[in-house]
Amino acid sequence: MARIETANPGVPIDIVAHSQGGLVARSALTDEGDATDPRLPEINSLVTLGSPHLGAPAATALTVVGQTTVGEAVITGAHALLPRMIDPGGMSVQQMAEHSDFLRRLNHRPLPAGVKATSIAAREDLAVPAGQTRLTGADNVTVSAPGVLNDHGRLPGSPETQREIALAVDKRAPTCQRLGDAVADAAVSGLIYANESALGGAAWLATRGSDKKPDTTLDRKLDDVLPASTVPRRSGS
Repeated sequence: MARIETANPGVPIDIVAHSQGGLVARSALTDEGDATDPRLPEINSLVTLGSPHLGAPAATALTVVGQTTVGEAVITGAHALLPRMIDPGGMSVQQMAEHSDFLRRLNHRPLPAGVKATSIAAREDLAVPAGQTRLTGADNVTVSAPGVLNDHGRLPGSPETQREIALAVDKRAPTCQRLGDAVADAAVSGLIYANESALGGAAWLATRGSDKKPDTTLDRKLDDVLPASTVPRRSGS
């Protein structure tokens, strides 16, 4: 951002960030950046695409499963087999888990005054369900980006997404939705979220049950990373 201001002094900029990049951009603007710093440009708008502002259920599942002996071994092995993919046990994944300390802090820090924020989601996004992209104070928009299990990756290039980005950087209101589309968005994303949360809970139970020396403190830690309603509890926990 400082380099951009040096090359184009006094020109406001727009930030468009995909997935985890939306969290990185928000962190930079609210934690690392200073709106009064003359070395930085004026920010006109922030547009995030499929960003897990409320956390991603897949990241939550990996985090809780990784706290078991068997789960940690599986996750470590998967990363060794696919070293070029994101580390499923890495800190960045843990920070995207629901109710992580990182997200708690981030969601308590408002964006700089004057920055128009827009969060765009894909209705059938399996990586980040649309409901998890909601950002307080932003225009929250859901579009269709059909991609046969790859809606998350296709979201940035979708014509509908490009239209909403153009409206956002022009500081105009997002496209109005029909009631039927809005209901479908909520129903589909809610179903995806519920299923992924249930699968995450089942995976945790499977790996937890196979631990030879289970950590008796783990059950108490789960409330910090997994919504209580999705965590199967054992009697006596």
